[in-house]
Amino acid sequence: MRNKVNNLDRIFNLMKKNNGYITSSMIDKEEIHRMYLQMLLKKKYIRRVDKGVYLDVNVVNDKLYTLYLRNDHFIYSHFTALYIYNYVNTIKGNYDITVVNDYHNPTLNSYNVFYVNDNNYNLGRKRIKTAHGNYVICYDLERTICDVIRSNKRFKKDDIKKVINKYLKSSECNLNKVYDYAKKLNIYKEVYKWINGENKNE
Repeated sequence: MRNKVNNLDRIFNLMKKNNGYITSSMIDKEEIHRMYLQMLLKKKYIRRVDKGVYLDVNVVNDKLYTLYLRNDHFIYSHFTALYIYNYVNTIKGNYDITVVNDYHNPTLNSYNVFYVNDNNYNLGRKRIKTAHGNYVICYDLERTICDVIRSNKRFKKDDIKKVINKYLKSSECNLNKVYDYAKKLNIYKEVYKWINGENKNE
C-alpha cells in the first residue's frame, strides 16, 4: 500500500513540474510501472491527449506542447513559429516542422515537414514558451524570416510580405542577424530582395 501511495505521489509531483502533463517515458525513467497511469485514467484524474501523453483533467491541452512531448527531434518553424511569436493570429492548416534530412517518423506525416542538413538544423534554435506557458523548441524570428522566404512557394506571398513588414517595424528587428543567417543558408540574394521589396517577379 505504501509503495502504491508513494508512486502516485511521485506521478503527481512529475505532473506538477510539467504543468499537468505526464508521459509514459517520464514514469519509465522513474522506474514506475505504467499500471499507475491506467489507475489514474480509470479514476479520471488524467486524460490521454496523445499516444503516451497524459494530462490533468483540469488543465487545457496545449497542442503544441503535446506534439513536442512525443517528438523532441523536430523544431517548430515557418508560420507555426510565427504563431508562437504572435506574428500571426492563427495556424493555417497543419503545423510547420523542421527536421534533419535523415530523420523519418511516420507520426509527422500529417504535418508540413521541412528537411535541412545537419549544419543548418541548429541555426537559430531557441527554447520558448507557448501561450499556455510550456516550453517548446522553435527557430528565432530571424531564422524564421529566412525560412519563409526560402520556402515562399509553399505560402501565400501576401502573408509573407505582411510578416516581413511587421518584423521591419518592430523593436525586435535585427537585419544584420537576418542577413548573417541568409548567408549561412545560401539565400542572401533572395532574402535581400524580399526585405527590400525587390521581389516583384518572385
